[in-house]
Amino acid sequence: MTASVSRLSTVVAVKRATRICMTRTRAAAANDLVLVDEFDRVLGYDNRKDVVRARARGRGVYAIITRRAKSSSGDGDDVEILVTKRSETKDAYPGRYCVCTSGACERAEGGAYDATMQREIIEELGETFAASCAIAPMLFRFAYEDKVMRIFGAAYEVTCSGEATPAFADGEVTWAEFMPLRRAQEMLLEAENDSGGIQFTPIGRYVLGAYLAYKLRGATPDVDWNTRAFGGD
Repeated sequence: MTASVSRLSTVVAVKRATRICMTRTRAAAANDLVLVDEFDRVLGYDNRKDVVRARARGRGVYAIITRRAKSSSGDGDDVEILVTKRSETKDAYPGRYCVCTSGACERAEGGAYDATMQREIIEELGETFAASCAIAPMLFRFAYEDKVMRIFGAAYEVTCSGEATPAFADGEVTWAEFMPLRRAQEMLLEAENDSGGIQFTPIGRYVLGAYLAYKLRGATPDVDWNTRAFGGD
């Protein structure tokens, strides 16, 4: 009887461990990153570590987060944008500053841009802050490559209201501050001229430039992979 009970306990333990393993495997698979061809068509999915290591071509979303300044001077400084600092655990450009909130498209959303953007705002900046934000329809897509990534990206403008502050929900962002758009541009220029100072992500510099071109002139980037943009260090 004792032996039977022991065997039964072993079987139960094995089944429980198997269920836990399968649950974890499904969760990991949901976080696999989407892979696309040169026409931005979905090819499949792979785990984040392998995608990053191979610089496999994927998809990403990039949001310029804006709000109205508390006091408007009437000289163009009434719009502020959110500048963030990436955590040291990020796969791409850890510890750097960025002028956009971003994330990679995953299996969980079928690799879809819009669904990924909604998830990233909540994950990176917190539910309370996200509740004060309105995500406008996608502004434009673009093709981009630098030394750590090869992606088709989608750019968004997210407008925030009220005094809610980012909560850094998943630890991927360690600092954030709203500042006048003009000041953010000045910081980018200062960083380009001082390699030992504050460092911004190349993709952030590119997205802000494309965003301003779109807002000021209605210009949109090229989405042809053969003429993709190349970012620096």
